[in-house]
Amino acid sequence: MAAQTEIERLKLLDVRDQYQQYFYSAGLNNQASINISGGQELFKWYSSVTIDDNRSVTDAVFRKLNSKMSMSYRPYKSMEISTGFYYTNSNARTGKPDYGSISSVSGNLYPYAEFADANGNAIALPKDRRASYLNGLAGGLLDDWKYYPLTDYQHVNNQTKIGDLILDASLQQKLPYGFSLTLKYQYENQERKNTVLSDGQSYFARNLVNDFAQYANNIVTYKIPKGEYWIIHLILCRYIM
Repeated sequence: MAAQTEIERLKLLDVRDQYQQYFYSAGLNNQASINISGGQELFKWYSSVTIDDNRSVTDAVFRKLNSKMSMSYRPYKSMEISTGFYYTNSNARTGKPDYGSISSVSGNLYPYAEFADANGNAIALPKDRRASYLNGLAGGLLDDWKYYPLTDYQHVNNQTKIGDLILDASLQQKLPYGFSLTLKYQYENQERKNTVLSDGQSYFARNLVNDFAQYANNIVTYKIPKGEYWIIHLILCRYIM
């Protein structure tokens, strides 16, 4: 009777409702900008600054600063010198899991999966190994090896920072008979850094520590120390044209 009751309860569950209840909320987009220009016929300039501060429906944060300035000068009627720069800096941080991002040991998450019990406590889901297999390892002496999607994102800080600077300059000289000569120079420096910090309570860190643990004589030896783990990707690009 109890088993049939549980089956009927599971029939009413929809993992999409679980995502909506625990991971989704209203997003917010903010943008502010200012543009200033001035000058006369011989000298002109333009400057602008734009700031974006956005938060997605899964609490992912994206902040961006754009700054641009250009100037042009005519030392005499047939020549124009132009210069300027463009700078952008962005910082993005991942938020809660979005729909479809959580998987189980069999691949796709089953449609009746639950992320929390009736009291709001996180429920463990099988990720890389079956629960029955984990429970029988090392006489149950290993540290917690379960995956809790409801709270795991709280133990992972995934940030991507991008900085891009472009400098350009040009000189245009008008020649007789409708011809003109133009010289252009552009320099770009771009840096992209992705940092992922998984603290000791994250599934990534616990899985790494337990995966390399050794069990002998009823004693567990951890070959990888417990704690935080960093993953850093750095991409640096420079272009001259």
